[in-house]
Amino acid sequence: MVKISPSRSMELRIRVSGRMEKDFKKCQTLAKEKGYRPECSSCSWRDMVLDNGSQAVAACMFQRVREILMEGKR
Repeated sequence: MVKISPSRSMELRIRVSGRMEKDFKKCQTLAKEKGYRPECSSCSWRDMVLDNGSQAVAACMFQRVREILMEGKR
C-alpha cells in the first residue's frame, strides 16, 4: 500500500500488486540504462491515471509514489 497526501485535505491510497511493482522496476531500469520507458499500454499501472480534463498523469509518475517504491517502503 502506498499512501500519499498531496494536500492536507486529501489522502490517496494505492494498493500496489506484485506485478505493478515489477512493472515499475522494469520501467525505471529501462529509463536509467537505455534512456527510454516501455510502452504504457501494456503496463499494470495504465488504469491508475488521474485526469483533470486537460492533463492525465499516471500514479507511477508522482514523485512521492516513485520515492516510496524506490525505497521499498510500501
